[in-house]
Amino acid sequence: MKTRTRIAIHRYGLPAPELQFPVGPFLLDLAYPHIRLAIEYDGRDHRTAERALRDLRREAYLTRLGWDVLRLDAATVFAPRAAAIRIHRELVARGAADAAPLTALW
Repeated sequence: MKTRTRIAIHRYGLPAPELQFPVGPFLLDLAYPHIRLAIEYDGRDHRTAERALRDLRREAYLTRLGWDVLRLDAATVFAPRAAAIRIHRELVARGAADAAPLTALW
């Protein structure tokens, strides 16, 4: 699913994220470190109580360090245009200079 997300990012001309970016004890699926935006895929295994608690702790840690986490589910990842739009909106909201207008998406 990370590969599908990366393909959507590339296909719609978004800046390439860092892969498996380390932040403290964690590796972020995809990251834009210059604006502290993490993109995480939440699959079925994230729905268990144990995993949800780990995810909450991880997100709290990242938030304390100034990171925002954009979580994508399967429905979004399987709709590359929708994934690209969500990512683009987050990049623009954070003032990413390399997030050019995506008129083809709208």
